[in-house]
Amino acid sequence: MAKDAVLFVLILLAARASNAYEPNYCRFQPHEQPPGKMIPCKSIYSNHSGGRTLRVFVADPIMIIVQRADPNGGLTASLIENGEVICGPTTLEGSAHLGVRVWAGDLTSDRDGHQDVVIATANPGNGLAASISFACFFLHTQGTYRTMDAISYNLNDNDFVDLNNDGRLEWIQTEFISDVAGRDGKAHNYWVMNLIHFRDDHPVLANAIDDHFPSWIWFTYKPNHTNTTQLSDKQKRELFENQAIGLDIYSR
Repeated sequence: MAKDAVLFVLILLAARASNAYEPNYCRFQPHEQPPGKMIPCKSIYSNHSGGRTLRVFVADPIMIIVQRADPNGGLTASLIENGEVICGPTTLEGSAHLGVRVWAGDLTSDRDGHQDVVIATANPGNGLAASISFACFFLHTQGTYRTMDAISYNLNDNDFVDLNNDGRLEWIQTEFISDVAGRDGKAHNYWVMNLIHFRDDHPVLANAIDDHFPSWIWFTYKPNHTNTTQLSDKQKRELFENQAIGLDIYSR
C-alpha cells in the first residue's frame, strides 16, 4: 500500500478511535490525562419523525430544547427557565441525525451561580471530516446568556478541564493541521491543541496555565506525546492562522 494511502487509513482509524482530543497524539501521557469536569446533561425526551426533530435536555433549573421544527429548516436550540425562553432560538450547525450532546458547567468569570451550557453536533462527513464537532457555547455573563460558535475535533467530556484548580473550566480545543513541510523537507500532519478559557463571553488563549500547551504533535505511525521540533514558532502561528477552522484565538 502506498504511503499516502497508509496515512489516510491511519487518519480514519484515529478519527474513529478518538474521544475528546486524540489521546495518542497529545502532550498528556496516558497515565496523566486529566478528567473532564463538565456535566453531561440528561436527555428527558427525544423524537425524530417526518424530517422534524425534538430533543429536550435538563441542566437544572434550565431546560435545553434542540429542534428542527420544519423539515426544510435548520437545527435550533433554546434555553428555558421557569417556563420562559431566556436564550434563543439559536441556529446550530451540524446534523441532528448523528447525535446531539449537551454539557453544563462553570466556564465564565461570572460567578453568579448560573451554569454555562455547551451543545455539540456532528459533521455529516466521511473520514477525518466525520470527527469535526460543531459547538455552540451558551455563556452566562452580565445577567444574560450570549452564544458563541466554535469547531473542534471529537468534542467530548474530557475536553473541559480545570488545570489551575480555580473552579472555572478551561477548554482543550483541537485542530488538525495538514501537509506541512518541516525541517526535514518532508510534509507531515499535526494534531494541534490549545487551552482556552472564557472571560465573560470571550474565548481567551490560556496556554500559560499549563506547560502541556500549546501542543503540536506530529501525527506519526505510533503514539506520540512530544511537541514537534519540525516547525518554528513563526511557522506554527502562520499555519494556525491559515488552516485552523475552530477559533481565531491568536488575534484576541
